[in-house]
Amino acid sequence: MVRQPGNEGCDELDLIELTVLRSLMTELGPEEARIAWSQVRSHLKDRLPIGQFDVVYDSQRKLAQIASSNEDVAAAVRHGRPVRVLPMQELLTANREAFRRALDGVSRKRRPIRDRKQLRA
Repeated sequence: MVRQPGNEGCDELDLIELTVLRSLMTELGPEEARIAWSQVRSHLKDRLPIGQFDVVYDSQRKLAQIASSNEDVAAAVRHGRPVRVLPMQELLTANREAFRRALDGVSRKRRPIRDRKQLRA
């Protein structure tokens, strides 16, 4: 359901895909998540989610939409059918920050130590 990591390992797009897919699975269940994922995934690489990022899922029509503003959410829910609005911004931000900290820690470990002063830093 997600792309294979490249030779360099996972990147930020992999993290975003896994975060969104896991959230869909948790909130919608496996079958509905698969349907929503097939509609949402292609939009992730075109624009890495920055700022508001909600998935609006209409279970009657089996339709998932990405909302980047409150106006987008309002437009996606004004039809009278029950929908699920899954806010992703906070989760994506937290996971991206953790990913960057982990990468920073790995890059620090790989730097050669030239003198004892660096050991204390």
